[in-house]
Amino acid sequence: MKNTLSQSELNGLNQIDETMQMILSIGVSTDGNAEIAMSQIHPNCKIIATTIDKKGIEKTRKKIAELGLENRIELKLEDVSKPMPYADNTFDFVYARLVLHYLNKTELEKAMQELYRVLKPSGKLYTAVKSDKELTYKETAISYDETTKMTGIADPLANGKLRYRQFLNPASIKNT
Repeated sequence: MKNTLSQSELNGLNQIDETMQMILSIGVSTDGNAEIAMSQIHPNCKIIATTIDKKGIEKTRKKIAELGLENRIELKLEDVSKPMPYADNTFDFVYARLVLHYLNKTELEKAMQELYRVLKPSGKLYTAVKSDKELTYKETAISYDETTKMTGIADPLANGKLRYRQFLNPASIKNT
């Protein structure tokens, strides 16, 4: 497989081993590349990949079908900050790359409770989030809301339109 994955995607994939049969991927990666790689590296696992992006999920669904992986990767429109339709202790691995920082403080708390609820006691949770250390010189923090912990950032690629995210670190995720 051509290596088009980022380092943070590879870091997450390297956490998966052959004993992990059920994987939950929160926030489908671009075109489903990470989920496709998971299924190719670990052909015996079942992956449920969720997103709130209706447009993106259709593009990803077509790509997965073209590769004949629809029996191993199930795509669902789901919001991680809402109760999830899975039984307790369902998943061996939860992959949450570049999604949790878009949640405000309350949503993140609910999401983490749900992720830990559906994760098996022996399971692993992989998270990768944007941090304030990753602000580029082109991005400018415009606003901050102490209650929600959300920062508004001017996006130069969108004519300065504000994007909102919560800057997280291992301690802030662990304490959620």
